[in-house]
Amino acid sequence: MIAHISIGVRDIDRSKRFYDAVLEPLGYKCLRAAKSLVGYGYGRDSIAFWVFRAEHPVPALGPSSRDIAVDPQGGQRSLRSSLDLGGWSRQSAHARHR
Repeated sequence: MIAHISIGVRDIDRSKRFYDAVLEPLGYKCLRAAKSLVGYGYGRDSIAFWVFRAEHPVPALGPSSRDIAVDPQGGQRSLRSSLDLGGWSRQSAHARHR
């Protein structure tokens, strides 16, 4: 069983704004926020997704990029939020190239 997932980012404040908007439609909320990290989850204390400031985060695109897939029920609203805030989607890139 996976207890949580963590990703490193350069700008924690910008990332918090992004993930607040993207994860809210999926039922996640920020349960912990500090100067160098934020934690998202359900309920009061079950954090499943950590975002932390990293000096050398994994690039958003490329061979070692991170990929987060969402459930279709909340996914469309979440996808729209992520694209509005600068996110990237393989589906939206594919649609533009048709």
